[in-house]
Amino acid sequence: MIEVRDICIGDGLPKVCVSITGENRETIINEAEGIMLKKPDIVEWRFDCAKEYNYAIVEDILMNLRAVLRETPLLFTFRTVKEGGMRSISVESYKKLYETVASTGLVDFIDVEGISNGETAQAIIKDIKDNGVKVITSYHDFDKTPSKDELREILDTLESKGGDIVKLAVMPHDFEDVKNLIDVTKEYKDNTNKDIISMSMSELGMISRVCGKADGSCVTFASVIKASAPGQVPIKDMKKYLKNIEEFDDSKNMFLIGFMGTGKTTISNILGILTGMKVYDMDEEIVKKAGMSINDIFEKFGENHFRDIETEVVCELSKKEGAIISCGGGAVLRSENVEYMKNNGNIFLLRATPETVYERVKDSKDRPILNEDMSIDHISALMNKRRDIYEECANVKVDTDDLSAFEVAMEIIGKSKK
Repeated sequence: MIEVRDICIGDGLPKVCVSITGENRETIINEAEGIMLKKPDIVEWRFDCAKEYNYAIVEDILMNLRAVLRETPLLFTFRTVKEGGMRSISVESYKKLYETVASTGLVDFIDVEGISNGETAQAIIKDIKDNGVKVITSYHDFDKTPSKDELREILDTLESKGGDIVKLAVMPHDFEDVKNLIDVTKEYKDNTNKDIISMSMSELGMISRVCGKADGSCVTFASVIKASAPGQVPIKDMKKYLKNIEEFDDSKNMFLIGFMGTGKTTISNILGILTGMKVYDMDEEIVKKAGMSINDIFEKFGENHFRDIETEVVCELSKKEGAIISCGGGAVLRSENVEYMKNNGNIFLLRATPETVYERVKDSKDRPILNEDMSIDHISALMNKRRDIYEECANVKVDTDDLSAFEVAMEIIGKSKK
């Protein structure tokens, strides 16, 4: 936990930082004034984005920024090209720049690239801290997400440099990459109780920018004028998301229902990461219980037998506490199943048009009731049969057609306050 000016980093909600990326003095100050209207917790000046580059200009602009920001903490960053920034710089010039900035007394944090600067990073960090400035020791990979073991090694290296906060920002190629970063972040926070900032970039990694309550990341970056990195959320949305997560009621079971292809499994997993609640997939539980695939159950014993097993599983999962349950598309066809759910939690209906569902499931071979007729007309007919049941039993309804899975999850959280 770090106290700087009027904020305490590592206590409560993640603090929201917004970056200034202007190219000259006028745009830098104008951006700062616009950003301050949105009341960020921290402001970062990305000096590598500036076209004017000399030490005298740096100090002069810092004085102007300090006047605009008043008591809002200021983070100074020169992001090098090799870590996704706008400029290249020699290690010697980097060190001199940071010595100059730290000695002004005008900044509260400086971001030091802990690995790119090699052994020199430790000396740079020591000099900055000797000037009473906090250090964020960072690593950025705009190409990939390293493996879990590699992420752990990177964190160990960053921590060894002697800064105050470590920071990881990496590029995901799939959701597993995002989850790996979140897992390693939580592991680091739990094991060391030290402050960490982490983010998985791009739209795919947006979940990592709002899950600080679950994984321990103490600062998140949002946008006001333009994003300084892929996947940043506008500050207004970021504040809303963080507030909704803080007020989320995790005491009740959440049953996600809807026709196949509405995103129940994906959204359940995202909700689990954001809230820390345990996630159960009803179809997976049925497969475990039956000892065979759902396709095999249908082929060997028929749909009625499958529904019997499904009811047993609904009953068992309903007895859980604070769980997220992704239900099969037909789980609410039996009234007793609905009763189990309503007595032990809330039911969330995910809706989508037949056209959307078709696009999402057309290549799937694991949809028994569609295997013989994978068409929009057939999907529409099946949806019409179930629509009234879905609508009647749901406590909350969310249309998913024009929303990402992340946006659907955040809408559900926003409708599930204590």
